[in-house]
Amino acid sequence: LVPGLAERLMGRIYRRFARGRPGGLDRFLVALRAQLGPVLVVAVPLTVLAFLVNYLQGWLIGKALGVPVGFLDVMGLMAITSLLTLMPISLSGLGVRELFLSLLFPFLGWPAEEGVAFGLLLFVVIILVNMVAGFSATQIAPLPFGKRAGNGDGNGDGNGDGGGATGGDANGDS
Repeated sequence: LVPGLAERLMGRIYRRFARGRPGGLDRFLVALRAQLGPVLVVAVPLTVLAFLVNYLQGWLIGKALGVPVGFLDVMGLMAITSLLTLMPISLSGLGVRELFLSLLFPFLGWPAEEGVAFGLLLFVVIILVNMVAGFSATQIAPLPFGKRAGNGDGNGDGNGDGGGATGGDANGDS
């Protein structure tokens, strides 16, 4: 909003917590600014698309339940429930989402039971399906945790012989 306000605020916080380590905030801000252009051009449209797909799923769930809910209504409901499920009182917001919707639906003229059903179906369709897809993806193509940089022989020396500092030379001799 105000140019430099966030930077001044971050500077105060950094100076308070990072005593004895000057220059760290400047390095962070330079690296952050270098990423803003190319990364945001891809990340922002993908994020907007992901939110719209989630809202569309919520709208379709409402239609499947016979709830006469509009797309903008679903966007509002799901935005509020997303914030509420961030409270660290349950796993993935299970129960919090359903309680909120069961309390809100009667005010909108719909039965509380439909609010609970809507919340549970949101959980199943959006959260559980993504969890299963993510688990399946990591089984098909595991992330390279524990591998060192280099040629892939695991020791990081880059020569591909499998040996480290005491390994053999390029001819296989020790």
